[in-house]
Amino acid sequence: YDKVHHDSKGQMLQPEGLILVDQDKEIPEWLFRCIGSTCTQSLDLVMLVSVILTSIVSPLTFLWGGNWEQSSLIPGEGGLLIFDLSMDVLYCGFLFNRLNTSFMHPRRRTEVVDRGAILYRWLTDPLYWVEWVSTVVYAPIIVFGIPTLVNAVKFVRMWNF
Repeated sequence: YDKVHHDSKGQMLQPEGLILVDQDKEIPEWLFRCIGSTCTQSLDLVMLVSVILTSIVSPLTFLWGGNWEQSSLIPGEGGLLIFDLSMDVLYCGFLFNRLNTSFMHPRRRTEVVDRGAILYRWLTDPLYWVEWVSTVVYAPIIVFGIPTLVNAVKFVRMWNF
């Protein structure tokens, strides 16, 4: 191991230098890199915490029935519903950021940094859209007064594990 190479700007012996960029594309300035980015790691941590808390809280909102107006049927009442709604907002932010984060190509094992390819990957993925549906389940619960059982769709988020 040579400290001179590690400290150089050539990224030799650094994880970022070992991963090839797909088709030698130039890396956009504001793109979150999936490899070695502390920002991306922080976003993933927020997503994991959000999914874990949702998997604990969401069943509590629908197991005893009730809806937004009858929150007394739910343990924790309105506070629990608002907390669950805030986890949806966090997850929504994660889904937005996913559109600006590079990913590893499944076959070529290279990092895809092309924004068009990133958008194509996520916007054509049906599971991505189901995850979006899971972030807006409180809209019909609040507007139409439907039971909180529709919260069960949030279990699609466990796909991230």
